Amino acid sequence: MVGIESAFGRDQAVPAPGEVFREYTFRTEREHFGVLDPYAGHLEANNIRQGEPPGTPKMLEIDSLEGATRAEIAVEYWGGHIGTTRQGFHVNGNDWVPLPQPVGTLHQPESYFRTLLGNPPVQIPLEWLQEGANAFQFTAGTQCYNDFKWGFYWIYSFTVRVYYSPERPHVVGRIASPHAQQVVDDYPTIEVVVDGHASSTAYVDVIGRYTDFSWSGTGAFSEWHYQLMQGNIKRHIGSSKEVPAQIRWNTEWVPDQDEPVGLIARVTDQAGTVSTTGIVEVFLKRSARSVRMYKSVNLPQGFGVRIGQRMECTIPIDDDLSYVKDARLVLSTWSAAHADELALNGRRLIERVGPVHDVSFDSIPVPVSYLRNGDNVFSIYAQTHHHAAEVNWPGPVLLLEFA
Repeated sequence: MVGIESAFGRDQAVPAPGEVFREYTFRTEREHFGVLDPYAGHLEANNIRQGEPPGTPKMLEIDSLEGATRAEIAVEYWGGHIGTTRQGFHVNGNDWVPLPQPVGTLHQPESYFRTLLGNPPVQIPLEWLQEGANAFQFTAGTQCYNDFKWGFYWIYSFTVRVYYSPERPHVVGRIASPHAQQVVDDYPTIEVVVDGHASSTAYVDVIGRYTDFSWSGTGAFSEWHYQLMQGNIKRHIGSSKEVPAQIRWNTEWVPDQDEPVGLIARVTDQAGTVSTTGIVEVFLKRSARSVRMYKSVNLPQGFGVRIGQRMECTIPIDDDLSYVKDARLVLSTWSAAHADELALNGRRLIERVGPVHDVSFDSIPVPVSYLRNGDNVFSIYAQTHHHAAEVNWPGPVLLLEFA
């Protein structure tokens, strides 16, 4: 596969200030499709082959490339059977391009359960695209970890973002409040205004760059936080269909920030053309409380349990717990409806979370009495003989609210 730049290593995994673009999203009636290693030898892999042939091209219509300057693709995918390698795609028969994988893993990223939801995107050469129907084909390889001869994963959806020259008609917006370098407390209101006729604006989305749980699934805690779900933006600061937009940021469980918080808005017009505002940097400084985040360490490869298995990881806390008022355990799982216990320090928090055979992001209340200074042990246990209950990279975090 060829190496094409993803948004890792860049300051932002969102379109830069002043960009103009359109988004074209591929969706299916089942809300996902499977990608199989063509050489998978597992008997049940044959059941997949009896349906739609693996590698069948997915067709996506792009209505205009006039004035286009560059393009990228944002893929929403579940990493699938543990260790599945060579996850990638090609467009209209051009070179194969790898999908983004998590960052910060001690071992090969594919040896961890993972669900990445469209952030970061991957750049693709503009000349690979054409007006009208475009054929996108996805591929999978063998398993590099716990190989049971069934390389396989799911694509939920993918979105092609085509950028155009600023001459393309678009709505121009800006963040009017807060102002650059302003200090804000909890629940700040972000005001976005547009030049010209507000009636030409369909909606406004605000995205923030700050430190928080890795909602994208990449393991990058300090990033522009958002997800794509069937091409729709989620887990961002907020949206509004009113202009001027007044968007209140729920910071209840956003950790304290040592660095400035970046704010950018996407303004979408009635024709579906999106433009971005400039970035405004502010400082989140709470006056009455503090929220701190503690990350997992020693996360095991293949962190999934079934048939009486229990697995665990450690979350160190090196602060005085005397002033803790409230606590949450935040994590991403897949098919954790099959779990029988999620616990902290040997004490059950909840029986199970999320749906069967799908991703879930959960914030679970933690009794303060369950916490301890030093190493806190998170564990998951399941008796199911069906699909394992999986804990996605980068593992759970603890969020503690201090008085």
